Amino acid sequence: MTTSATAGWRSPSPPVKRLWRGEKVSFRNPFGQDVAIETLPRPVQAELPFWVTTAGNPDTYRQAGELGANVLTHLLGQSVDEVAGKIAIYRQARAAAGHDPATGRVTLMLHTFVGEDDDAVRELVRRPMKEYLRSSIKLMLDFAWSFAAFKRPGGGAEKPEDVDLRSLPESEIDAILDFAFERYFETSGLFGTPSTCAGMVQRCKRAGVDEIACLLDFGVPTERVLARLPYLKEVRAQANAKADAARIAHSRERFSVAAQIERHGVTHLQCTPSLARMLLLDRPTRAALAKIRQMLIGGEALPEALARELEDAIGGDLRNMYGPTETTVWSTTHPVASPTDSVPIGRPIGNTQVYILDAHGQPAPIGVPGEIHVGGAGVARGYLNRAELTAQRFIPDPFRTTPGATLYRSGDLARRLENGDIEYLGRIDHQVKLRGYRVELGEIEATLEGHPAVRQAVAMVREDEPGDKRLVAYVVADEAALLEAVHGEESAKWSAEHVSQWQELYEQTYVQPSNEDAAFNIAGWNSSYTGEPIPAEEMREGVDATVERIAARRPRRVLE
Repeated sequence: MTTSATAGWRSPSPPVKRLWRGEKVSFRNPFGQDVAIETLPRPVQAELPFWVTTAGNPDTYRQAGELGANVLTHLLGQSVDEVAGKIAIYRQARAAAGHDPATGRVTLMLHTFVGEDDDAVRELVRRPMKEYLRSSIKLMLDFAWSFAAFKRPGGGAEKPEDVDLRSLPESEIDAILDFAFERYFETSGLFGTPSTCAGMVQRCKRAGVDEIACLLDFGVPTERVLARLPYLKEVRAQANAKADAARIAHSRERFSVAAQIERHGVTHLQCTPSLARMLLLDRPTRAALAKIRQMLIGGEALPEALARELEDAIGGDLRNMYGPTETTVWSTTHPVASPTDSVPIGRPIGNTQVYILDAHGQPAPIGVPGEIHVGGAGVARGYLNRAELTAQRFIPDPFRTTPGATLYRSGDLARRLENGDIEYLGRIDHQVKLRGYRVELGEIEATLEGHPAVRQAVAMVREDEPGDKRLVAYVVADEAALLEAVHGEESAKWSAEHVSQWQELYEQTYVQPSNEDAAFNIAGWNSSYTGEPIPAEEMREGVDATVERIAARRPRRVLE
């Protein structure tokens, strides 16, 4: 919300502020009835932010400070140094009125056009900028008058207010605008290359300006403005690099799992075994898990070693959960207590039926493996636009009389234990679950065997160390095809094209400027928050911490 600086101006009315806070405010409708009104949804900010616009009157800055408002100003008729003095008045007035002087925001509106060449930008914006300045010719005359190099019009006039603008010929008005444009281009706008504009941004920062509002729509053709926006983004990235790095570091600390558990008093946590293993590797997170009263683990098989480690770390109960996505989502649950062997997936949850059926669709005896079939309220209706697959996986439920009841064939192999619990044994097909993702080993094998130099391929999940599952493929080469692939003319052309493509991708992503440290190449590492390159200092800190964590586990081999 913005308020103009006029006589008797004041802050937004109390009803507006109360509505903003989410309070109900009574208004009289056309029928003379009082009706309570409230705003929904609630605004994100607790209080209504508002700005006072000012052309440069120091009293307006002072009044805005006393009111606790923000300030929006420009550089038409005032310099950056003059704005700095007025910002000081504003901060002092905020403090004297009991407002935090640091929280008030001063926004400076600057005409903006950033390009690849200073001179090209100057000529491109000259005409539209002069037309814009023409609307404030009296202000421009005041501005130009303060410079000794300016040839003053109006004969014997000693002050700008003595000049009758109506008596000036167009040539003198154009001279005023030319002079004003040159001075404005150099000192009062965000014009030129990114490096040129970076200097202006630093001057504004030193003056106490909190943010720059870029005025783009002042007569330059829209398509040219849009085409040059990447240069403006570069200016922003340079200007905010340190602040962004600090914000990202703060966000990582503030929004880590440990910090979230602490700040929100988290009592229940659900994740996959893969993620749980990572949480245990982080000391602050492991300590925070002591506050968890219920931890639900699912999405993959839960190794007994990990279950024991989690049981020691958390401060409450651990549950192993099972359920395919097609049954929305959990189907069974098992309270884990001092596991010594495999961890069962437990028994069905409410409104769910789980059957262990043999190849003939009959219930398998206790201890005999069979396929898990899930029925009940959570079973989906099928796969969208995939009737054949739906018919294979969603079958009529022969054990219930409810019309339309179906069972989902999970493809998971299990057996029922004597105490009624279900023990998960694996898959009846080549599908595996790795880090929470379903992986079809058959598809991987078919892709590998599609290469002319591969005769046979087998894909599998290996677990060389407990809990460390990796996807591995073994191939038998077709030696004749391999030799032909290596030495054939068509293969050489194919290889050259692919090498060229990968080389181009590498150079675009990872080749860093020659002035950077060649031993620490971080080109291509961009922030997931801003999309901008991660600062080298932050990357070094992350690399050092990662190396320290890996070294602490005393690895015996390196895989890439």
